[in-house]
Amino acid sequence: MCALLRELVVPVADLHRLAVKCDQCKTVTTLDFTTRIQTREGLAVPGLTECPVCHHSFNAGLKDRIQTLGTILEWMRDLGPETVSFRVPPPAE
Repeated sequence: MCALLRELVVPVADLHRLAVKCDQCKTVTTLDFTTRIQTREGLAVPGLTECPVCHHSFNAGLKDRIQTLGTILEWMRDLGPETVSFRVPPPAE
């Protein structure tokens, strides 16, 4: 059996925005990772705890995951590869 994977190759320099969609009202909020703020704990990216429109609470771990993604993107821009590949398996039948 052979599985085909879809692949998207993106320059790391182009990865600077993240869209978060609210499950409740379907509003899409875009976070810009180029606007990092210096804090005592290090560099931080703007995080979300709730939808800015309907105020529905997001998953408690979302802010930590956004912070981790921002750190990884920063590392990749400074030290890592020029491109990143995303491989997506086909939908389950």
